[in-house]
Amino acid sequence: MKKAMIVVSVLLLSVLVMANTGAKIEMRNGDVIECEISMESISFITDYGELKIPVSFVREIVFPAPGNRVTTLNTVFPNETFGGFLLDEY
Repeated sequence: MKKAMIVVSVLLLSVLVMANTGAKIEMRNGDVIECEISMESISFITDYGELKIPVSFVREIVFPAPGNRVTTLNTVFPNETFGGFLLDEY
């Protein structure tokens, strides 16, 4: 019985670790794409330095419009927004 509980616990932990974060991409032309983010964190560089933010803290990433080079990253915390560049975009 104890071995069965350990096996079940390990399986549940594996599922939680491998779970992806759901995301919704809204394109400028109005298209909406449902997807999943498989990264644990997002690296972002600002004027203050490089940040590594857990994906669970990211609310929105606004990619630059043509002619603008700065990406905006909004977090789940009110009024916490960063402007800069994403590293390791994939």
